[in-house]
Amino acid sequence: VLGSSHADTFSSMEALASLLRRTGDYIEAEPLQRRVASGRDAMLGATHADSLMSRSNLGVLLLVRCEFAEAEQILESVWRSREDMLGPEHADTLESLRQLAT
Repeated sequence: VLGSSHADTFSSMEALASLLRRTGDYIEAEPLQRRVASGRDAMLGATHADSLMSRSNLGVLLLVRCEFAEAEQILESVWRSREDMLGPEHADTLESLRQLAT
């Protein structure tokens, strides 16, 4: 057994949260996505690519749930981190900006 803080466990949890989100089960997806985002931040650091992806996924989920203030805060943080690390023209930075503008 890998444990609740293993990278593969977080990957599986994120896949499940994504499936729940795609099937419209946002209430079940949100706590799972929050757990993945906070776990990856703690394990990998807030600026690691996987941590940023998990926070971005949480931000998008919050947009769908009409929790706009928190979604904006998360998505702006992800965008700024990606812009600092990858530059303003990188595809991931631009995708973050698109999500923020949604």
